[in-house]
Amino acid sequence: IRTSEQELGFATAQFGDDAAAAFAQTLAQARRDLDEAFSLQQRLDDDQPDTEADVRAIHTRILELCAHADSELDARADEFDRLRDLEQNAPEALVRIQQDRAAAGTGLDGAIASLERLRSAYAPEELATIGDNPDQARSRLTYADEQLDAAQRAIAAGDGASAAIALRAAEGAVAQAAQLEASVEKVAADLATAERDAAALVTELEQDVAAAVGVPDPDGSLGAVASTTRQQIDAARAQLTGEHRRPQAALSTLLGANSAIDAALAGARDAAQRAARARQTLDQQLQQARAQVSAAEDYIGTRRGAVGATA
Repeated sequence: IRTSEQELGFATAQFGDDAAAAFAQTLAQARRDLDEAFSLQQRLDDDQPDTEADVRAIHTRILELCAHADSELDARADEFDRLRDLEQNAPEALVRIQQDRAAAGTGLDGAIASLERLRSAYAPEELATIGDNPDQARSRLTYADEQLDAAQRAIAAGDGASAAIALRAAEGAVAQAAQLEASVEKVAADLATAERDAAALVTELEQDVAAAVGVPDPDGSLGAVASTTRQQIDAARAQLTGEHRRPQAALSTLLGANSAIDAALAGARDAAQRAARARQTLDQQLQQARAQVSAAEDYIGTRRGAVGATA
């Protein structure tokens, strides 16, 4: 923390209060972490006996607090190292970031075209996480252009510190624009995978429903599950056809149906068959989960300012 206090002073003098504000906040949090760690250590050192479980918990918490403070301060120091590198190589960095910005501009055209194709094929709710990605990317690129212009002026004026701050802002904006554009293609691939998995699952469930006919069903429970499965297959088929397809919703429906009829047919299948089907179902469920988590991560990562602490 003492080293970071010195670093903060240098950074403030070099890049200004605004650029150093986040570092100052991190340093303040690190002090709070250390204060709590010292208080916990004092609790261990006082004359009140502590149980073995308490001692272990307190030591664990002290380690967590110190590790958190250390990692956060290191991250901020790395950011200023990056700024200094940009300051020292500002003209070269300007050219590189301008090239990245041009590539992101080309990527924006592709993302717009891809999103239009997706809108013609899928229901709006399937595209909820990327519906405004082109607009968001365009705003990031506009901001990047402003910062690149500011960097160019600062370089011409010999103000390396101001150039570095503008270049870092432009670099981050271009990277976010590129991520927003890539998210469109990622969702397109996830939807295509969901369609393939759903179609394959329809075929499997058709076979399960047919198999259920030849299985003894004294209480009629298997027949009821088979009937429900048939309804779910029909509903999924409707979601997988037409101009506003809903493959993720269809896949969710089919996975639920698959679990239900597998459980109902479990007594009629040997252990090897059940294990194979369980592995296959797991793969399909994991693929859908990964797609949903990825979409959420991309959405949050590119909209940090709009995501509050209670999200």
